[in-house]
Amino acid sequence: MTQSTWPFSNSVSPKRSGTTVYKNKLDCFENAVFESVHTLVEIFPSPIPTTGPNGERIESADDLIMLSGHYGFSELFVPDNQLVSFEANGKKDKCSKFDYISWQLMRMTPETLYWVSNKTEANLENIYDFDTEYKSDNGYDPSSWLHASDTSSEDFKNGLVFLSRLRRERAQETMEILVDAVCDDSTGVRSWLETEISEDVESVSNLYSKWDVPIMIVSNGLFETYMEPQGSGFCRDCWQLDSMFVRNYDEGDV
Repeated sequence: MTQSTWPFSNSVSPKRSGTTVYKNKLDCFENAVFESVHTLVEIFPSPIPTTGPNGERIESADDLIMLSGHYGFSELFVPDNQLVSFEANGKKDKCSKFDYISWQLMRMTPETLYWVSNKTEANLENIYDFDTEYKSDNGYDPSSWLHASDTSSEDFKNGLVFLSRLRRERAQETMEILVDAVCDDSTGVRSWLETEISEDVESVSNLYSKWDVPIMIVSNGLFETYMEPQGSGFCRDCWQLDSMFVRNYDEGDV
């Protein structure tokens, strides 16, 4: 595996099994309030919902934002800068972009992790040695499990199990690959933004209604996040939405 270029402040210690110990600065805190970041990534089912969880109409971007959790997906907040300022226990501190993003990736639903991986250039197939794994399981086939194109429901289930195993056994390597993929200038989540959503959720939903995979929606603005004890992800406080786009990384035609 190519060595990551991330400037880690964390030390990584090898285990006898060949795995690495995942260390994240934010795991040392139970409560923290972060500075605003500029990008929010959400996954929605296809077609994009036009009716909310309580039967309300979803007409605009303001109605749609931060509803992905109602459909089984986790939000992903992405900062611009390499360091993110935060306050915890009355003291100001900073964490790396890697820590901020990977803390979320480690806690998001397997379904969200699957599609974040699938919709970027994250190559997680070769973390385990294929020959060694195949000797134990002749059905071992991460290339099929992790690719949405022509993937059977059984492959998809195997992909979710595989990703959960990666997070449990090879977290450091998995997070390095995923964070690099999320932040890549050419193929990361801020690239390939296609159709803007403003006051026209229904028309955009119709435009993408034939997609057979979930849809990534990227919002730009100011998003204030914080963490609470035992949280499954960042909580959000105030936000300002400037723009919202459907991201199409060759998932389908419009």
